[in-house]
Amino acid sequence: GIKTAPVTAISAGATVTVPGGVMANAYREVKVTATAPGIVTKVHVELGAVVRRGAPLVTLFSAELAESQTKYMSMSALFEADHKKLERTQKLVETGAASRQDLEEITAVHEAHATEVEAARQRLQLLGLSAEQVRALTSSSQVISTIVVPAPIAGAITSRSANLGQVVAMGQELLAVTDLS
Repeated sequence: GIKTAPVTAISAGATVTVPGGVMANAYREVKVTATAPGIVTKVHVELGAVVRRGAPLVTLFSAELAESQTKYMSMSALFEADHKKLERTQKLVETGAASRQDLEEITAVHEAHATEVEAARQRLQLLGLSAEQVRALTSSSQVISTIVVPAPIAGAITSRSANLGQVVAMGQELLAVTDLS
C-alpha cells in the first residue's frame, strides 16, 4: 500500500496565523534619569523620536544645584583664607613668635576645610557638572541653575514620563532610549 510520486513544489492551500509580539532587546535600553532634583523646563524630544548620543533630551531647573555651587565657592574661599593663615603661622613658629600648639590647631582646621571643599566638589559632579565647570566656578555670576540631560546612547525614545513643569527627584526616570538596531 505504498505509493510513490516525483518530488515537486506546490503551494499550500491554507495560511497559518499565530499571535506574536515584537520586543526590543532589553539589554540595549537605557533609562534616562534626573541627575539633580528640579523642575522640567523643556522636553526636547517626543516619544518615538530617534536621537544621537549626547543630544539634549530634557532641561531641568535645579535650585539645589545652584545652592551647591554657592556652598562650594564659600568653602573654597574659607579654604584659601585658612591656607594663608597656615602659611603665616608656619613663618611665626619658625621665628618663635607663635607656639606649635597654634600651628597644630590651624593645621587641623585647614585639613577640615580641605575635606569639606572636596566633598562639595564631588557633590557638584554628582549633580551633573563636569570637572571643568567646577574648576571654573570663581564668582556667583558663573552659577548654573539649569541642567540639560543628554542622551546616553543613540536610539529611539521608547518611553517618556517627563512633562513640562513636572517636579522631579534625583534619580527619577524621565525617558527610556532604546537602541533598535
